[in-house]
Amino acid sequence: EAKGQLEAAQHAQLVSTLFDRPEAVDALEQTILQLAVRGQLVPQDPADEPASELLKHIRSEKDRLIAAGQIKRDKPLAPITDDEKPFELPAGWVWVRIGDLVEMLNGYAFKSEWFKAVGTRLLRNVNIGHGQADWSETAFIDEASAREFEQFTLKEGDVVLSLDRPIISTGLKYAVIGKSDLPCLLLQRVARLAPYTTAISASFLVLWLQSDLFVGTIDPGRSNGVPHISTKQVAGLVLGLPPLAEQSRIVARVEALRRLCADLRQRLAAGRRRGAGAGRRRGGAGLRRGRRYGIVQRGVATQVPAPQPVWLRCAGLRCSALGLWFPQTDQTEAKGQGSWPKLPSYRVQAARRAAITNMADRSYQ
Repeated sequence: EAKGQLEAAQHAQLVSTLFDRPEAVDALEQTILQLAVRGQLVPQDPADEPASELLKHIRSEKDRLIAAGQIKRDKPLAPITDDEKPFELPAGWVWVRIGDLVEMLNGYAFKSEWFKAVGTRLLRNVNIGHGQADWSETAFIDEASAREFEQFTLKEGDVVLSLDRPIISTGLKYAVIGKSDLPCLLLQRVARLAPYTTAISASFLVLWLQSDLFVGTIDPGRSNGVPHISTKQVAGLVLGLPPLAEQSRIVARVEALRRLCADLRQRLAAGRRRGAGAGRRRGGAGLRRGRRYGIVQRGVATQVPAPQPVWLRCAGLRCSALGLWFPQTDQTEAKGQGSWPKLPSYRVQAARRAAITNMADRSYQ
């Protein structure tokens, strides 16, 4: 037990050393997402029901709703070509278009003159945050009008996506509707993605939306000069669908690793606060020493390269392999100035997977 605690402490110290900047932690979190939606974060279980069977469940559910007159018969989406498949799927996964996994709905164009001070809330573009609804600016319609537009009522667990300016500097604008958000109605320029939960969980769908497979693929055009995407564009995108049980394992592992990232950010913030206080105390003495050695001349600090300790060079090599925070510079120009050799891409990916897997395993101990 003591040995395990020592190893955990050493691992935590190593992680803090490797990821000593906020940008490095952000890159780590993105790497976790990319591994998750590609099936490289958790092992596959042959006992899981294959994803191909999940699609049959969706088809049966749709046929039942069509027969009951609750939905219209959907048009089949185009077959997925090999050119649309960005990577090879793990065993048990299947390629599928988003339109086959979710029920999509565009919001209604409620007129602004219908807005009231109280009543049923309208979910507008301005109310879409990063993961949750933001009701700091709220518009309502009266209860009688709300009953007329019951088909635009949102339910708990619905995923909503901003169609205007979907990606801003702080990230993707989406939200998962919770119990506290209800009742509310969907306004135009916002899309509802209601997942067929017999095949895909809302949590796994959100991971895919946050990954480069969505953010790096969707191409906002222009509508009245505003970046805009359509539900047709979203429906046509392809997703690698894992078995339902594996989706749960992936989501649990990502949540655990994100907690580790949040802890790293807190440590960095605390370290910066301590460093700022110590820097103010050392400032006067440092300035006097600088003048003594001729480093500070006429009030200007001269940049003098410091020798790199062995541990820092080792950490640099490790982070270079992870592709995280050390800049990749030209080796000829940077020789002897603190750069490290860029590893071949296959070794970079192998090192990244090994590091993340090791970190994930440690986070559960």
